[in-house]
Amino acid sequence: MDHLLKSHIFMQQFAPNKYSALKQACMKLIEAGMVRPGYFHGMCRRELLSSTYLDHGIAVPHGVPGSRSEINNSGMIIMQFPEGVDWGDNNRAFLLCALAANGKEHLKMLSQLACSLDDMELCRQLAVTEQVDQIYQSITRFC
Repeated sequence: MDHLLKSHIFMQQFAPNKYSALKQACMKLIEAGMVRPGYFHGMCRRELLSSTYLDHGIAVPHGVPGSRSEINNSGMIIMQFPEGVDWGDNNRAFLLCALAANGKEHLKMLSQLACSLDDMELCRQLAVTEQVDQIYQSITRFC
């Protein structure tokens, strides 16, 4: 997956709630030059429309189509939350794969993540690993 760099994987993070995790993820996207600050509002609106929680402890936060004007460059950051973050509906997210992408790139990235992270045991391992390479290889292996 050419939209993920090892330097965009952040281990051992903590957030008291979903919106704090979203804010942290958006700040990482901003620091990486992928988005502008207004993207955070798009991410929050997207969560209000429907949860970005996939399965197996994975959430894929991203903005609504109206927030695409806040995207500078397509890409993603991965944040590991070993204690998990309450994502609502009895779901706990241990890995956040925050996306900044337009149109077809967005769908391609979502598809690749869904394919890469479809193994429950693998996702459990990634939630607690201390190895950036393990997360990187697991997410990029099908790309």
